[in-house]
Amino acid sequence: MGEHLAAAAIISAGYRCNIVNSQGYDILMFDDKDVYRVEVKSATKPKGHTKHHKNYKPYSYYVSRGSRSKRLISSNDADIVALVANDIKSVMFLPVKSIKVARVRKKPEDFGDETESLELALEAVRNDRLE
Repeated sequence: MGEHLAAAAIISAGYRCNIVNSQGYDILMFDDKDVYRVEVKSATKPKGHTKHHKNYKPYSYYVSRGSRSKRLISSNDADIVALVANDIKSVMFLPVKSIKVARVRKKPEDFGDETESLELALEAVRNDRLE
C-alpha cells in the first residue's frame, strides 16, 4: 500500500513514476531531465511513546539496509525516502542525505503538503548533483 500512496503523491505533483521494487529503492521517478530513486517506508499507525513523553506517539520508520548488520541508507541506495503514514494516507518526502539516524520518528501533525515536501527533497537532491 505504501508504494502506491507514494506513487500517487508523485503523480499528483506532476511527475512520472514506476513502482519497481528494486534493491535499495521501490520507485523510479522521472522529470524532464533526470531519474530519481525513491525508497518507500510505511507505518500502519503511530504507536508507543518515549519514557520522557507519555503522550508522544510517533510513526516509526527504520531507514537502514541489511538483514543482519544494519547500515544507514545512503545516496548509493536511493535519492529520496518517502515516509508513508498508511492510516492517514499521507506521504512525507525527505532527501536521503538529510537522514542521520536509522530510525526516523514523525508525529501525525508533521505530515503536511506532499507536493511541497517532494519539491524540497528534489531541490536538495538536484543541488547535491550539481556539486
